[in-house]
Amino acid sequence: MSNTSILLFFLFLVTVSANVCDDLREKEGETNGCGKGWKRFQRPSGGWCIKVFFEELVTQAEAEKRCQAEKATLTGFQNQTEVFHVTTTATTHLKPATGSLWVGLKRNQKCLKLKITKNCTTMNSFDWTDKLTTGTHGFIWNGGEPLNYGWNQDCVVLTVGNTGYVETLFQVGTFDDVGCEMTYKNSARAIKGFVCGKKSEK
Repeated sequence: MSNTSILLFFLFLVTVSANVCDDLREKEGETNGCGKGWKRFQRPSGGWCIKVFFEELVTQAEAEKRCQAEKATLTGFQNQTEVFHVTTTATTHLKPATGSLWVGLKRNQKCLKLKITKNCTTMNSFDWTDKLTTGTHGFIWNGGEPLNYGWNQDCVVLTVGNTGYVETLFQVGTFDDVGCEMTYKNSARAIKGFVCGKKSEK
């Protein structure tokens, strides 16, 4: 078994255990300052709440408005554990379907209209839009991404599903840069929802 497979299996066990504990806390009326249905993560900056909302074929701008209506914003990911939680949650909900979720990551001004270069790399071409996520530990790009096909792929989706790969090329649990208006209607990569984040009240 490869080191990557071992890591993914470990993250799976951690996520499942955490979700069971969260379900028990919710039944007991405790939500850790996040509200029902939200998952609390402890970050260096404090508690952060994440929730997946399922709504098909919305654009990135529409997804951000939906998050704001929840007093939240499209979320970034502080680390791979957060990404894995969202991937697992969405996969369980959508099974056997596959698709994509909008996340809070957007190409920055200095790298607009550019592909990967010496100055615009996989690690610095995009910024977390929630202004509170830090670092690049949550960056999990699909192989060969971000590609910036057509020089207008300025937003990012997370690929979800239980098939390992979607449409052969896109690995589940990884990011892909896409046009902000894309919905991939009638595709295995169709937009199925978005991921919101907000500060914990505790």
